Amino acid sequence: MYKKIAHLIFLALFGLENETQRAELEEWLGRKERNRRLYKRLQEEGSHSLEVYAGFDVEKGWRQVEKRLRRLHYRSLARRAVPYAAAVLLVLGVGIYTMSHLNTPQENVVLADCEVLLPGGFKARLLTESGEIFDLEEKGVLQVDGNRLQNDGERLVYGQEQEGASVRRHTLQVPRGGEYHLVLADGTQVWLNAETELTYPTAFPGDNRRVRVKGEAYFEVAKDDGKPFIVEMEGWRVQVVGTAFNVSAYPAERQHVTLAEGCVRAIQGEEVEVLSPGEQAEITSQGMAVREVNVENYTAWRKKRFVFRSEPFPDLVKELERWYDVRIILDEGVRDIRLTVNLPKYEELNKLLTIIEDIARVDCKVQGREIIIKKE
Repeated sequence: MYKKIAHLIFLALFGLENETQRAELEEWLGRKERNRRLYKRLQEEGSHSLEVYAGFDVEKGWRQVEKRLRRLHYRSLARRAVPYAAAVLLVLGVGIYTMSHLNTPQENVVLADCEVLLPGGFKARLLTESGEIFDLEEKGVLQVDGNRLQNDGERLVYGQEQEGASVRRHTLQVPRGGEYHLVLADGTQVWLNAETELTYPTAFPGDNRRVRVKGEAYFEVAKDDGKPFIVEMEGWRVQVVGTAFNVSAYPAERQHVTLAEGCVRAIQGEEVEVLSPGEQAEITSQGMAVREVNVENYTAWRKKRFVFRSEPFPDLVKELERWYDVRIILDEGVRDIRLTVNLPKYEELNKLLTIIEDIARVDCKVQGREIIIKKE
């Protein structure tokens, strides 16, 4: 009962409730003045809840909750424990669900009996102009086109160009269910998400540093005032000197650049938009639209998290499909749901689906590598 109320409060504070859920919450608020006082206090503190949750140590927090509830029980103050538990569930948000589902056996038969869907991992391959292909799951030093490359199975590092070596173009391809970290010859760091490829030169001898990306990548550009860094996508580009930003350029999907630090110029034809940290430029056939966003929503994948704050369900589904190499079918009744979640990226998908079932009040049915999600 009270876990359900905590869930309703959580949804309401972040504007995620539907009409039925709002009515249930209103009915609970109308029962007692104590309920209304609790909700008012949580409204005042709720603006910090997501930030608390994003960096929350779930196991430590749960131990603190249990300790406090035991203390209240021993004092025979069970009534005080009820609103406190609701408040804790709210502040910890999805974290409570995450901890309990990741550390206890699941009761959901549909998910428990199906194939375990494992997360992706570090995998990529390097393609050269001459047609050579190097599988980067094999660690060690690579001698490629006169360049000495260090590969540790998670990161490929280009060193200084060796004397006599000519500049070549390489392509790093990351498949579905993979990710990789690349350090270019100028020191620029690039994190490539699943289903992404980056084409780049082995050195930057000219008056600019130009690369091309298809998919999603996070850049931390080495500063060089004399050589602007240019990232090209299909139909648009980004130009910087030294900064940190995320580019999402998957074909047939919403394309955008999100600035974390510094300054970038998003360029589409003759149109130019200069972004400040916390802004995103979305690229459409009608031009560019700039808006303020929560940067973590678009960069958390690099830190091994899925973070969404009141975002459309289909957006999360696309991330899960690419990372777990599965197909997810959303019933029309759930496509309009907006989710607020902070989930571990390196966890079995089955467990994440159980968490999503609790949060979104949906049913997830797994059939091999296909998942059907419907209303509860």
